[in-house]
Amino acid sequence: MNKVVINTSPLIVLFKSQLAYLLPQTFTEIIIPSGIWDEIVEAGKTDMASRQLPRLTYDRVGLRTPLASR
Repeated sequence: MNKVVINTSPLIVLFKSQLAYLLPQTFTEIIIPSGIWDEIVEAGKTDMASRQLPRLTYDRVGLRTPLASR
């Protein structure tokens, strides 16, 4: 089982280069920390990543809250 916790920069690069489809092909579980999700989505609707991230239909994407807030 290949899991990945992905950060803001790699997500933005993958979306801008139209290679985000590689994530579910490469990893069995994709974990996006809630702070990373918020940072990308709140960037504005003109950014490709902020438009596409909420539309992900991968069934293996999970959101995680930071340990400090648990």
